Amino acid sequence: MHELPVIDLSFLDTDSDTLARAISKIGLACRRNGFFQIRGHRISPNLQEEVLSLAKKLYDLSPS
Repeated sequence: MHELPVIDLSFLDTDSDTLARAISKIGLACRRNGFFQIRGHRISPNLQEEVLSLAKKLYDLSPS
């Protein structure tokens, strides 16, 4: 099993070569692991909590 990749997106304001490398890392992580962790994404903690809460509600629904 591979280690969970951590991808830093705090540099997304920079040049297209840097962005292309990040996209490549994400693609590789998806193919190898199926999962990855992102840091430096600038998503507010409030929005993160709301998304997790909505995901929990979704997975708590009955399959019917």
